[in-house]
Amino acid sequence: MLQQSTSIQQYFDLIQRTNAIARFTDLEPLLDHMLDILCEITHAQGGIVYLYYATRHEMICTAITGRGSDQALVGQRWPAEQGNFAHALELQQPLWQHHTTSDQLLPTDAESLNASPIDTLYTIPLLQHQQSYPEGIVQLFNVPSDVIDNPTLRDMAWFVCERLVPDIYKSRLLYDAHRQQERQQKLIDIASQITNNLNHDQVLDRIMDYASDLLDVEAASIWLLKEASDQARSSYCLNRAAHKHLVLYVATGERKDYIREISIPSDQGIIGHVITTGEAVVENDVRANSHFYDRIDRESGFETRSILCVPLKASNIQLGGRRGEIEEMIIGGVQALNKRNGRPFSQDDVRHLETLANQAATVLQLARLYDETDTLFWGFIDAITSAIDLKDPWMSDHSRRVSEFSMAIAEELPLSWWPQTCLYKGKLSSEMLYHIRVGSQLHDIGKLRISDRILNKPAHLDEDEMSEMKRHAEYGVDMLKTAGLARLLDQELPALHQHHERLDGSGYPKGLIAEEISHIGRIVAVADMFDAMTSDRPYRKARTAEETITILRGSAGRECDPECVEALARAYHKGLICPYCDLVQQKLVQPQQVLAPTDSPPITSSV
Repeated sequence: MLQQSTSIQQYFDLIQRTNAIARFTDLEPLLDHMLDILCEITHAQGGIVYLYYATRHEMICTAITGRGSDQALVGQRWPAEQGNFAHALELQQPLWQHHTTSDQLLPTDAESLNASPIDTLYTIPLLQHQQSYPEGIVQLFNVPSDVIDNPTLRDMAWFVCERLVPDIYKSRLLYDAHRQQERQQKLIDIASQITNNLNHDQVLDRIMDYASDLLDVEAASIWLLKEASDQARSSYCLNRAAHKHLVLYVATGERKDYIREISIPSDQGIIGHVITTGEAVVENDVRANSHFYDRIDRESGFETRSILCVPLKASNIQLGGRRGEIEEMIIGGVQALNKRNGRPFSQDDVRHLETLANQAATVLQLARLYDETDTLFWGFIDAITSAIDLKDPWMSDHSRRVSEFSMAIAEELPLSWWPQTCLYKGKLSSEMLYHIRVGSQLHDIGKLRISDRILNKPAHLDEDEMSEMKRHAEYGVDMLKTAGLARLLDQELPALHQHHERLDGSGYPKGLIAEEISHIGRIVAVADMFDAMTSDRPYRKARTAEETITILRGSAGRECDPECVEALARAYHKGLICPYCDLVQQKLVQPQQVLAPTDSPPITSSV
């Protein structure tokens, strides 16, 4: 009676302890505590939990405990029919093996308890009765024979496993759901990066970082197809006759700095095969793949063991007569290397890398279109301003210099001078600098409608001629409006329209006063006057920069914005602007100390 009471109490305590373990929602602590209690019940020296993965019919070492156990074995996997897995699962009952032979053990078993040999092996299947396949098995090492002969202890161990199998199943589902949610969130983050960041190199680095994290790999990389003549041939370019080469564009991983600027012939390697066929390749043992190209490993010191590679496909947008048609083309490939813990790549990994590759291709397409559009845009700007300067031989390169002076002034102005809308993260926004650069370079575009006779007159203009000349500020705005560009360049229009306005209302074309003049208008006005006065005219010689700054300071607060004048003086003093040389922002001329304000003559208005 006393023995029966003790047994009931043992079961009661076991139920309480097992229920406490079942409260864990994380798989790792749940399995660790389950192993601890099983080893305690059976007096085993150690144990391992293998979880079953039906998609690949594999068992993965998920938890290990015991004297001398090696946690590095966690994550290793074997076919489910290897060792004694199949026998235990077929019996669907605990399996006791005494005097265990080597052919009954897995590599994990032999290594798991290196402090002592394995003599006995007790295998308990983890059976989920609602499922058509098991959750896994538990193996307990060196369980004493008298424990196995004790039905109470055997039943208690079996009870623990049966009780916790549903919780193991739920924990695995929660883990998979969390992992899937994490992956989806990262994909959303990448999409946000694409729409919010035009720095394509930065976005591609982020995408590859996400790929490494999502797929749990040691490295990831993007390779792009290039014409052989478009890139430098490196030591990896063995096939000199190859028409195209693959060039490493982005890489992640601890050895990434060793594999920059690598290029290989486009028909080499697993990635070359993927680009040629347009099909993804999963290779969990690259040495078994005839396409594997090992020279990069030998040169970089990175050892490739497994690889997932997908093609990088982009849409080639046809213009001209075929405008609107879209053709898909392969522009490169994306690789993920070495799944951690020796695990193989799954079809889920393939789908996620293909999604990331599509995102990367979108970034590359946007970058290409942006670069081409930006090149085209500035090409037109340069062509237009060159045409302006050619009309007036005395104003050669005036537009470019005014633009450079305006940028220097803007960057020297104190942040307190700017409206908050012009600032970003505690400094002047790059967007505002861009508007200043464009507006200042186009400020004299209206002179294209001024007669050459007026522009080239080698003397002062009469009243009618001056009246016509003053209209160039309005002509410029009208030209942009007529061309349908006013909406696209609305931030730049004040530079065209207001660069001859003065704070006291003495300027033109509107006679604006003080705050009526925009910030960009004030900057370009000072830059324009500085260049006009330091340049030769048919009716006078150029003034020195020091003389010009003295004159501008004398009119500060009356005609010119005083902050803009001082910003110009600082930029000149630092050698950031030079009216005497073609190259600016280089200290080719050491400026003299700018003179203090004196009684200065009024500014001769530049036209």
